[in-house]
Amino acid sequence: MRRLAGLLGAHESPDSETASAWLLAREEDSIERMPREVEIELTTEDSYPNAMLRPRGDRVPRRGPLDVSLLRRLAEELSAFDDSLVILGGFGEPLRHPRFGDALGALRSHGVYGLGVRTAGVDLTDATIDAMIGQRVDVLTVVLDAWTSETYRRVNDPDASGSPDLTQVQAAIGRVAAVRADRRTVCPIVVPEMTKAKQNVAELEAFYDGWLRSLGSVCISGSSHYARQLDDHAVLKMAPSPRAPCRRLRSRCLILADGRVAACDQDFKGLHTVGDMNKQSLAEIWHGAELRRLRDAHRAGDYGVTPLCAACDDWHRP
Repeated sequence: MRRLAGLLGAHESPDSETASAWLLAREEDSIERMPREVEIELTTEDSYPNAMLRPRGDRVPRRGPLDVSLLRRLAEELSAFDDSLVILGGFGEPLRHPRFGDALGALRSHGVYGLGVRTAGVDLTDATIDAMIGQRVDVLTVVLDAWTSETYRRVNDPDASGSPDLTQVQAAIGRVAAVRADRRTVCPIVVPEMTKAKQNVAELEAFYDGWLRSLGSVCISGSSHYARQLDDHAVLKMAPSPRAPCRRLRSRCLILADGRVAACDQDFKGLHTVGDMNKQSLAEIWHGAELRRLRDAHRAGDYGVTPLCAACDDWHRP
């Protein structure tokens, strides 16, 4: 507290309200050299184009596949940041990139600290599993959104067009665990995920308990209407009141499969991009005029700076 008093120019230890206000202001003004977390969309090809709970299929403009050479340049930039995190996800199925293994290799060969893959699990083949274990993927998130086959079909394939059912994806998760054990490695950690929504909330407890017993890890995420671009399936509104500056503008970014950088992961249409990795470095974009404009507007309480910001309920998420 004496050190904090010195930073504040106070003669006595500041009270908790003063200290908290100073810490929050400092956090909002502090932008690190690079984003802590970078989500990368490798392709918009998808195993479940009609999925209800997230933007997929015709709702997402066609992009990609992302050029692997762009990933190499990105990895070289991130290697200077000793704890950078990369998630391969976006608004498509990363495992469907024609050079998925090369994409992992490009990121790992330049020392990206943490590497994750977010998938629907349909494309967990022997080749993609081997690539992930060979390149030491840290976390494999498998988005299931259901505990029973009936709910799984309803939220992922409502048209019943013959896509794989839940038991096939469960078997694929089992293959990952088996290969991992055979290779005597703990990675990737497999995390089944459910997006809590009106359509599946009755299965939430069974999903959580079942996968926690089976794998030791599980994730329950919040439903999003993506700034009113999709129907709202949330059970409850989770955004705090009052509104505050978006935390994600200071910590993470999303690279779309065409190389453009979206202001945030609500922008699945790429309407408000802040730069282009085909023409700029990530550092130039991260400290560029467009992101500065958004951050300054949020800091000033102007949340209508873009239509997406005005309609967003996910600004509080880390």
